[in-house]
Amino acid sequence: GSNPVASCIVFKNSKPSKKDYRHFNIKTVEGPDDYASMEEVVYRRYRRMLDEKLSLPSLIIIDGGKGQLSSSIKALKKLNLENTIAILGIAKRLEEIFYPNDPIPLYLNKKSETLLKKYISIQLETQLKFLIYSSGFSTRKFGFAPALAHCGYQLFIC
Repeated sequence: GSNPVASCIVFKNSKPSKKDYRHFNIKTVEGPDDYASMEEVVYRRYRRMLDEKLSLPSLIIIDGGKGQLSSSIKALKKLNLENTIAILGIAKRLEEIFYPNDPIPLYLNKKSETLLKKYISIQLETQLKFLIYSSGFSTRKFGFAPALAHCGYQLFIC
């Protein structure tokens, strides 16, 4: 879209922390480029957390596959955080979980109603609702960059 955006939702102690939710207008990316948009958002999110001396999550969950995960890792490397925070990507379409430096994803059984699958579904739904309703964005008016998630001991999901 002409005005791409992304969102970040946060969970602490397995509960949504709505005061920590964030939305991002993509500022530096020309045209539709999910990977560059993801890199920008991850960089901006964690640059600000470092600048404000906020506690970092133990886990970042990226809404996307191998490409989005690689772009997010690139942003973390720029901040010297690649070995500080665990990160993984979840591609909902094929129900795959991607790990850094592992070319083969973990496939979730599409017929199984595992706790992880329910959790992912709730996370993505919450993220989209936040982006559309809380921020006043409209899918007709704006394009969407992939959203990101961060999850930690204080269970964060963005």
